[in-house]
Amino acid sequence: MIGVGWVYDYFRRSAVRRDADVALVYSPLDFKPMTVPMVDLEYWMERTSAAGMIADKERALLLKAARNIFFAERTVDRLMGSLRHAIGNQTLEPLLAFSGGTIPSVKSIDAAEAVRLGASLAEHRPPPHAEAG
Repeated sequence: MIGVGWVYDYFRRSAVRRDADVALVYSPLDFKPMTVPMVDLEYWMERTSAAGMIADKERALLLKAARNIFFAERTVDRLMGSLRHAIGNQTLEPLLAFSGGTIPSVKSIDAAEAVRLGASLAEHRPPPHAEAG
């Protein structure tokens, strides 16, 4: 097995490994995600911090506010309300604008990377030998 992507790296380097960090609730009707996993927020905060857009104090407040919502109840609407309360709209809006108006789905980003890696590995794999018979 080959570990791929940000989520793999996050779990490899983190002392804390919670299933709830990657857990999602999906709609039974169309299987679209209804909640936001903590890994999306951690990834988003890592990117915005690297860009110098958020101070450590606000980052900690934002992550704490998100983590205080049970994973199955961390819908976008509830999350945004909690984040606005924790750090204020003036801090939150530029962060959202930085990422295209939404919190990026790192699991989707990682899935695309895994597919690309799998295709690349398949291209470089020798074809199976035909058995002589």
